[in-house]
This record gives sequence, C-alpha cells and structure tokens, in this order.
Amino acid sequence: MSRIDLLLHSIVTVFNIDDKEASATPVRGVMTTYSYMLPDPDIPNRMTVFFTGGLLEPDDDADRERWKRVFGVGVQKRLLDDRARALAAKVLLGASVPDKMEEDGSMSYYLKKPIGGHGTTFVDVSWTSNSHPSKIYQQS
Repeated sequence: MSRIDLLLHSIVTVFNIDDKEASATPVRGVMTTYSYMLPDPDIPNRMTVFFTGGLLEPDDDADRERWKRVFGVGVQKRLLDDRARALAAKVLLGASVPDKMEEDGSMSYYLKKPIGGHGTTFVDVSWTSNSHPSKIYQQS
C-alpha cells in the first residue's frame, strides 16, 4: 500500500466594499474558498491545488439589509453580462451558482470540475510537520 497525502484547505478572505458616499460604512464580508491539494508527481516539494467551491457571507458586524441589497440574488434582475458569466461558469466549470440567498445572508457554490491541476495551480512547500493528520492511503 502506498500513501498519498490529500490535504483539505480553506482560504478565508475578509473584504470591504466602499459605497460612493464617503460617509457610508463599507459593506463587509467574508469569502471562504474550498480546495484540496495533492503532491505533484514530478516536483517533491510541490503540492497541486484544486479549487472545489466556496462560501460568501456577511461579516459579523455587517449591515444585513445593505448586504442583501448589494448581493441579493433575485432582488435585482441580473444584467445580461452577469447572466452570461453565470452560464459560462455552469457550462465550463460545472459550477453550481446560487439562485437564492440563505436567511443569514450567505451564498455557497461548488465546482463539479475543480479548477487547478498539476502544473497550473500549485504551492511550493518549504517546511511541513510530520504530524499532519490529513493522510489517505491508496493501494498500489
């Protein structure tokens, strides 16, 4: 039995969207991107990254009503460009684009065909702990 390391990762990004009015408080949110990583078959210290989906949600301090006005799906009719991008994401990436916002203001998506792969999306590792719990095994 040979061992293959599969590492599950989340990248969390906090962001602000400024309003045109200087006195307005920015809309604050959190975007979490989900991915997994596998060892590169050719470069020993390289991990290949595959992005699989994500979650967009308001920050704890965000004004929920303003959040829903900015990101509300169905609140405003999507522009033609937005609809074209959503269709392209569905067709090309197998993306599941949200058609509704949850009560807490969050929206999630997933990719049936993960973005990334060997030689395109990777992280070069300079140090790692031998005690990492995320291990899977594959029969040779």
